[in-house]
Amino acid sequence: LHYPLRRQRQMCIRDRFSDAREIGVDQKGNIYVGDFETGIVQAFDANGSYINQWFTGQRDDGNDMYLRDMAVTLDGRVFIPSWDGIYEFVGLSGQRLGKLTYPDEGYFEDVAAAPDGSLVAVLFYAGENIVRFDNTGEVDLIIESPIGNVTDHSELDTQIALDGLGNIYLLGSFNNLALIYNREGRYQNKFGGDGEGPGTFRAVGAIAVDNHSRIYISDFSGIQIFGLNGRYLESFDNQSGIREMCFDLNGDLYIVDVN
Repeated sequence: LHYPLRRQRQMCIRDRFSDAREIGVDQKGNIYVGDFETGIVQAFDANGSYINQWFTGQRDDGNDMYLRDMAVTLDGRVFIPSWDGIYEFVGLSGQRLGKLTYPDEGYFEDVAAAPDGSLVAVLFYAGENIVRFDNTGEVDLIIESPIGNVTDHSELDTQIALDGLGNIYLLGSFNNLALIYNREGRYQNKFGGDGEGPGTFRAVGAIAVDNHSRIYISDFSGIQIFGLNGRYLESFDNQSGIREMCFDLNGDLYIVDVN
């Protein structure tokens, strides 16, 4: 489901998925939707017309590659995190290009792509950690326990998003809390927390950041929008069941929901 928030046009893609949970858009407006149950990624053009689909296949160890998360770069590459690394594909064809790995133990759970082609991922090993790969695939930043060190409560389900400046945004479903780190990996702020009023969360779902560094977070009641510093701005209360969100270069918001 595609929401141009400041315009009056809407476009929906329905009835093509078994268990769609992930979405991304490249610089040409091509839309990529990942299906968890089938492990299939489908590609659509900017108008929602079907282009192609491909199966993620197996990991290097021969086990199936569960499609738990997905990131799409502006040039149309798809990155899928797994137990043994982050696998890279050509988004339109499914051709496998390679794999990003981290030398220590742990598994990758969530990943986000920056405009410059770098990737930031959640690595679970004795808690959540953040690892950034530059656009050559080299690790250039590690943040250990970015949520646990701030809240004293470990997090087992962390989503990640980036803005155009490289700031890192984390959303923890166990803490119902969002945290902001700058591109150098320094903690900036936290916001949210349990509650039912504006600016608090009941059951967070997804996080995305637009090209003005406004932060969009879905929870049980809808989508809440926050400023760069985490200050509550407004909400869309009629949206629920959202699994994933992302923005394109035009600032249009794309949503995967269960409705």
